[in-house]
Amino acid sequence: MQVSGTFQSNPGAPLAANYNVPAAVAASALGRPLSNNATSVTVNLLKPGEMKTDRDNRLDIRVGKILRFGGKRANVSLDVYNLLNLDTVLTYNENFVPNGNWLVPNSVLTARTAKITVQYDF
Repeated sequence: MQVSGTFQSNPGAPLAANYNVPAAVAASALGRPLSNNATSVTVNLLKPGEMKTDRDNRLDIRVGKILRFGGKRANVSLDVYNLLNLDTVLTYNENFVPNGNWLVPNSVLTARTAKITVQYDF
């Protein structure tokens, strides 16, 4: 009998609120036009490390059995990924637009998945 597992616990990634400021608004705030005739500038409205994503926890397991048939053998195993079936958000929309879709999830952790493997040695 073979049993193995992997547990990962990754800290949350820093989030941003990237706001696209038009050149006219930036010029009035700066008192001068933007360099290189830029039409806009992107500004992060959050302080570094002010907001983070949730911690990403994953548990994967494998259970297997070696079966012998005379001089031959077979290894039958079952792999289960994301055993806890968590739906942790991995990436968000970080473009800030007033009354827009800031922090809407772009991708989540893949749902629980299983794989059956048979290896036959002869």
